[in-house]
Amino acid sequence: MHQLPPLTALIRLTLIEAWRGRSARLLLLFLAAVYALGAFAASMAVTEGAETRLALAAHLYRLGLVLALALIVVSSTVRDMEGGFFQVLLAFPLSRAQFVVGRQAGYMLLAVLAAAGATGVMLTMAVPGGRAAVLAWGVSLALELSIVVAAALFFALGLRRVLPAYAGCCAFYLWARLLDVARFMAAHPVGQDAASWDVVAGRATFDLLGWLLPPLAGFAPSPWALGGTVQGTLLALQCGWALWYAALCAGASLVDLYRREV
Repeated sequence: MHQLPPLTALIRLTLIEAWRGRSARLLLLFLAAVYALGAFAASMAVTEGAETRLALAAHLYRLGLVLALALIVVSSTVRDMEGGFFQVLLAFPLSRAQFVVGRQAGYMLLAVLAAAGATGVMLTMAVPGGRAAVLAWGVSLALELSIVVAAALFFALGLRRVLPAYAGCCAFYLWARLLDVARFMAAHPVGQDAASWDVVAGRATFDLLGWLLPPLAGFAPSPWALGGTVQGTLLALQCGWALWYAALCAGASLVDLYRREV
C-alpha cells in the first residue's frame, strides 16, 4: 500500500478528526441555520429584503465561523497535548516542526472549506451582478479564518488549557478588529494636547501594534457581500497578511514547542 508523506498524512488526519468529531457537521448545521434566519429577516423587511438578508448572513457567518473554528482548534490541540497523542505521533518519523506545520495546514484547509461553504450559501442569495463581489468576500473570509486558526494553534500549544487559550485567541481577534479605531482615537485626541508625551507615547504604541497585529477590521467587508466594488489591492494585502501570520505563528509555536520537554 502506498504510504503518504508525514505532512500529507497529518493534514488528512486533521480533516478526518474534524469530521468524525462532529465539528464539520455542526458547521454545516450552522450554515443552514444562518440561511434560514436570513430568509426570515428578508421576509420581515419592508424594503431591500435581499440586502438585509445578505448583510445579516455576512455578519453572522463571519463572527460565528471565527468563534467556532478557534474553539475547534484549541480543544483539539489541547486534547493532543494532554491526552498523549502528540507523544504517539512523535514515535513515528515525524518531527515537531512537521507536527506544527501539518496541523496548521490542516486547520487552515478546514478554514478554507468553511469559508467556501459560507460563500456557496451567500451566492444563492447574491444580488444580480454581485456574484463576483461575493466570491471576493469569500476569499477575504477564508484569509481571515486562516489567520484566526493559526493564532488559535499558537495559543493552544503555548498555554495547553482550553479556557485560557480560547480567551487569548478571542482577545487577539478583538484587538485586531478594534485596532484601526484605537489608532484613530490615539491620532485625534479630544481635549488633550497632541504634543504631550502621553498622547505621543499612546500613538507610538498603537502604531507599533499596527505592524504586529493584522487589520482584521478590513477583512470580509460587508459591501462586497452586497455586490459592491472589490478592491484588488486590498485583497492582495490581506493575502500577504495571512501568509505572514501563518509563518509567524508557526515559528513562534515551534520555539515554544522545542523548549519544552515531551
